[in-house]
Formats: sequence, C-alpha cells, structure tokens
Amino acid sequence: MPFFEAVKASLYDDRFYMGEAQSLASARPISRLVCELLNPRSVVDVGCGWGAWLLAFEECGVARLCGIDGDYINRERMLIDPECFISRDLARPFEIPDTFDLAICLEVAEHLPDRSGRNLVRALTAAAPIVVFSAAVPSQGGSDHVNEQWPSYWRALFQSEGFRMFDPVRPRIREHANVQWWYRQNLVVYACAKAIAEHPELGPEVLSQHEIEWVHISMVKRNRDLRAMMRKLPGFMGIWTRIKPCVRPTPRSDSATANALASVRSVSRLPR
Repeated sequence: MPFFEAVKASLYDDRFYMGEAQSLASARPISRLVCELLNPRSVVDVGCGWGAWLLAFEECGVARLCGIDGDYINRERMLIDPECFISRDLARPFEIPDTFDLAICLEVAEHLPDRSGRNLVRALTAAAPIVVFSAAVPSQGGSDHVNEQWPSYWRALFQSEGFRMFDPVRPRIREHANVQWWYRQNLVVYACAKAIAEHPELGPEVLSQHEIEWVHISMVKRNRDLRAMMRKLPGFMGIWTRIKPCVRPTPRSDSATANALASVRSVSRLPR
C-alpha cells in the first residue's frame, strides 16, 4: 500500500465514515437541485467514501454510477453496489475509465498534496463536461487538510482545461439548515463550452473580476483569531490599506498632544 494510502487508512477509519449519514443529509437536497438543473444520467464521484453522494443521485433516478477512492474503503459497507467502485490512489496521476454526464468531487482536494491538484482537475475534466466541485478554503480546518486553497486557485486549474466557473447552487442552499456549512460555502460548478451551450440553467459565468469568495459564519466561529483569517482572504490587505484611514482615527500631532496634556494638567490643579 503506498504511503499516502496508508495514512488515509489510519485517518479515515470506521468512526470517520459514520459521518456518511450527515453527508447524506447534505447530498439529498443538493443532488435533487443538480438533477433539476442538469438532468444527468450518469455520475462519477471522485473521493466517494462509502458512496453517500452517489446514493443520493441514485435516489434521484441517475442510472449509471461510479465511485472512485483509495483501497482503504471497506466495500462491504458501501451504500451503493460495490461493483460501481474503483480503487485509485488519488494522490498520484490517474484516469477515470469511461465518460459521464457529471463528475463530482466534494471536500476531497484539500486532502491531496498540492502537486496532485492539476492531476485531479485533469481527470475530472476528461471524464465529464460538467464538474460539481467543493474544496476547503484556508483556515477551514479538518482531518488531514494539506492543501486548503481559495476557489480562485482551483478556478485557474479548471480554466487551463477549458472549463469556466458557474455558481447556480450556492445561492439556493445558502440558508439550508440540513446542508453542512462547508458545502454551502464552497460548492461551485465548472463546465466546458459545449455543456455551457446546452445548459443555460447554469446561469451567468462568474467573471474573475466579480467572483466572491464566500466565508460562512460557521467557519468564522471555528477560528478564534478572526483577524488572522481575514488577512488570508484574497486581496484583503490591499483593501485594508485603502480603508484603514477611514476606520482608524488620525493620530494627533505632537503639538496637539502637548496642548491636550497641558489642558489636563491645568484642570487637575483646580481647587476641589
């Protein structure tokens, strides 16, 4: 077993995957929404775990499913037909056999080394014309997060493969209490030119000059040092430099400070 697979096996034991029930609670409303928008007939999930998201798509009527993850997955506990599962080391270059209407990769990329990011994106974009993607942002925190990045990082990798960013899902799930907050914060859609032409339901492309990096309130609550987290926001320091004079009072000059001190001293000498 490669080193990365061994580490994953120790981190993602049965206790971790008991969280699949929580994943299902998020997957069901999102998969219904995605199916209403895009009507996929086949879905591949890269980093599928025990298959909660694939089960949700199966419940929506998607006939052909494929799950890809490491060989540490206990196939006997999968929520879908184990025959749909393919073992791959996601940290190494890999290919997805066959093509699908939709590829999903949700809160997986942050677990892979930085050098694996481009390989992951290439595999996803080669497998499907539309990719539903979610990855942890800086300071999000979690088990074995080794490559937390802002969406702009992933967007650049997808753009290099001819895929453009759309944001049709987050506005619809933003206040959905049953959906875990990291999906509400991070989930976006990438599509190739052909898929964009076929699916006006995607809405307008998120232009690079207007993209918004959402930070959910639940993430803020997890971070004790809010200022440190804000400093990591893309472009924050440049914005802060411009607005700082408006929110911080201008220091008094030395003469003004001296006059103020003299006034205080004179008042202190008055008889009581």
